[in-house]
Amino acid sequence: MPPARPRWLAAVKARTRTSCTTRNVPSGAGKPSTASTPSTATGAPPNGVAAASPEEILAASRAAVASASSVHVEGKAFEGRQAFAITMDLTRGGAQGQTSGILEIGIIRTGNTLYVKANPSTDRHLGGAHASPGSWIEAPANGPRTSQLAQLSYLNGEVGRLATIAVPPSVTKGATAVVDGQPVIELKERGGLHGGGLYLGRLFIATTGQPYPIEMIKRGQETGYVIFSNWDRPVTITPPANAVAAR
Repeated sequence: MPPARPRWLAAVKARTRTSCTTRNVPSGAGKPSTASTPSTATGAPPNGVAAASPEEILAASRAAVASASSVHVEGKAFEGRQAFAITMDLTRGGAQGQTSGILEIGIIRTGNTLYVKANPSTDRHLGGAHASPGSWIEAPANGPRTSQLAQLSYLNGEVGRLATIAVPPSVTKGATAVVDGQPVIELKERGGLHGGGLYLGRLFIATTGQPYPIEMIKRGQETGYVIFSNWDRPVTITPPANAVAAR
């Protein structure tokens, strides 16, 4: 019989759904919005999505993400006074980064091997109770105790997150703008949560070069943001030395 799921893994799963589909936060918290008036901020040619329908924009963005080689993801989620933050470099073969807030760990994945740098409480959940504080713990990425945590480290997961965005009438097309120097088109989503709350989401898609997502925002009962940058940039991921095998 598999061991009971640690409570911290359930918390990661819940916060990850929010943090990786959102951007911007309550007043005074987090990074301010970077959207501005339209311009020709990059030299890449237009990709046509500015004139497309919401359905066509989402389809083009999903296809672009599905063929991307890497991306840097930075996000925060807020629930009451609790916060969860993540910074991660994702590639087709692995990932590296860290989380903070309700869960403070380092993460490296190479292939199907996951390395976690954690506090003593997390060490115990991963079977590394005898590892010294701050040591890296090695475990299969698809293991019963690590599979949910490993979901943070897959580039393919970004396609899944885009796929959860609805289509009209829930999604409408906004105006063109510029986010962090990148010309974008805005999509707006209004919907309901499982608990009965409401949210307003904003997704900014690049209108030049590949139609990659650049920024996502969610406000309402679920609040947070995620920023996508450095698409297709080379990333070197090196497994940590002297990792302790989880037991």
